[in-house]
Amino acid sequence: MKLRKQNRIQNSVSSGENNIKIELVKKCLGKGQSVMVRGVDLFKTGFNDDLDNSMVITGEKIISKENGSIDFKKLGKLIRRSVLVKFKDTLRIVEGQITGITDYTIQLKTTDMESQFEIGNEFLNELNRERVIVGDIIMFYKDFGIVKKLGRGVSLEENTPDTEVVEIPSNECLKNERMTTTLTLDEIDIINSEVLGPDYIHANVNVGDNIKSEVDRKIVNWLEQGQVERKRKMIIFENLPFSLIKQVDSFLKNNNSCGVYLVNEQISIDGIIFIELIEDDKTLILEEVFKNNNISQTSINFINQLLPKIDFNILLNLIDLTIDDKGFNEKTFKEFLDLLVFNEN
Repeated sequence: MKLRKQNRIQNSVSSGENNIKIELVKKCLGKGQSVMVRGVDLFKTGFNDDLDNSMVITGEKIISKENGSIDFKKLGKLIRRSVLVKFKDTLRIVEGQITGITDYTIQLKTTDMESQFEIGNEFLNELNRERVIVGDIIMFYKDFGIVKKLGRGVSLEENTPDTEVVEIPSNECLKNERMTTTLTLDEIDIINSEVLGPDYIHANVNVGDNIKSEVDRKIVNWLEQGQVERKRKMIIFENLPFSLIKQVDSFLKNNNSCGVYLVNEQISIDGIIFIELIEDDKTLILEEVFKNNNISQTSINFINQLLPKIDFNILLNLIDLTIDDKGFNEKTFKEFLDLLVFNEN
């Protein structure tokens, strides 16, 4: 394995320890150190199986078509999309069977008790929207007034055919429920923008730096108070010209982030560790593919025999093409393989 000393970070790995290189990449990223990887274009195979854990950014997404330079607004937005913030909230939930409704109160019961709650016009509108009547079992969020009809009680003799019959809840009507909501930093930016707001949460819009700074400050406070958890996705760059990698990496570091750059040539850029994958790494990646897709041992043996004979990236693509909901289809794989051999001849 060829590993260079960059930016005062030194690693020494012998050629007999190639199977640790993927873990080495993860450790570098964990320490805020970007990495360039050469040898396998589909290096992301080992990481990109979970959208919650990684983000692949191609050069086309961040390079301006007008002048060929980096569009830092687009890059900044993608970086903030790579940061996940998990909010932990305790919500008060009321659940029970309706035994009475007036303009001002609602009476609910469980198998253990009966309670009365004051209501207003908005709550009455929610009840009308759900078309609830006495005998229905409902659940509502006390803090927000959102009502959900769960069904009719099993104790009732008359039930409409289109209404689900459910058991009457037990214990108290009022319960506390722990809930989590996960948003990206970009989504939080948009929600907190007075100009945009929640309706634009999925739109491709930019938010001012003052809003982002305020969001960052709030996130830090929430982290210190234990109200949220923060997680950064692994950012993987593909098809990025060497001349722009340094610019991108400087921007990442200014935003407290780092990335993996997939490259085709051995290249030295100050401040970025270079790692070259060789055949042993390809075997390791194949093992991950086999494990993640429940490929049979017979098929594994057949594929391993092809490893010295066929381009590794083509092999991975063939495997990917022949995996469906039922798993790996060896017959289809061989048909694609025969077609490939025929075309090469």
